[in-house]
Amino acid sequence: MAQKGKPLKDDPSLKHIRTIRLGSRLLTFQPERILNHRFDEMLELFADLQRNGLTVMWMAHFSTPNELLNASTIAAIRRLQNHGVILRGQSPMIRNVNIFFDAAGNLLLDESAQSWIDMANIFGTLHIGFHSVYCARQTGEFDYFSAPLADVYRVFEQVYRALSSVNRPSRHVSMTISAGKVSMIGTLEINGRKAFALKFTEARNMKWIDQVFLAEYDETTSRIDQLKPFFGGEFFYCDELKAIEDELAESLQRYIQ
Repeated sequence: MAQKGKPLKDDPSLKHIRTIRLGSRLLTFQPERILNHRFDEMLELFADLQRNGLTVMWMAHFSTPNELLNASTIAAIRRLQNHGVILRGQSPMIRNVNIFFDAAGNLLLDESAQSWIDMANIFGTLHIGFHSVYCARQTGEFDYFSAPLADVYRVFEQVYRALSSVNRPSRHVSMTISAGKVSMIGTLEINGRKAFALKFTEARNMKWIDQVFLAEYDETTSRIDQLKPFFGGEFFYCDELKAIEDELAESLQRYIQ
């Protein structure tokens, strides 16, 4: 870390970099490492970077309130903050972890929302910014842990409306797909047909950002990239995305050769 971090404050050609973002679950599964004296050198590096005008942003992955409520985690959070590190919390909605269903598969809306509300308020108490809520990515045991987009949206909207403005996450629940990060901004009806309203918050082509597009409403799918365009055909970005992906594949092939 020091090998990569120190040039950011010493090398004039890197002065355009102002923020270092670290994604880690260390605070969740082994906060004691941060409390150990062997972490002192890392903490001093964080403090030195902060003194030199760089922001060190630690993206912590907490999924339940209980992951925050132990002495080691709280002590590790305070130790990082005392060395100038800014903490942000984020998490996917994970079936049977922070979004719950009864034996018949029906969403337990209030129970699910309360878990998130409690976690958000603990974030506030610990001075951790609530960064974002997102749908589970298609990795590992996706089919077991994922939840329908429609249910994820219902839970998120109840959570957002229950929180004070200072403890809220970013406005929309999102999901990462090949084209970028897509947010679900709402539902609507057009001529009796229900639709999801979507937009990019990050994209392969930054010009796609904030362009609202519609997909057919689906109560069962858990993946945004499986939604169908509301007006038929393909989504506006598909042709350009294919060209981008083809170019990347060709570049990778040339590199391998």
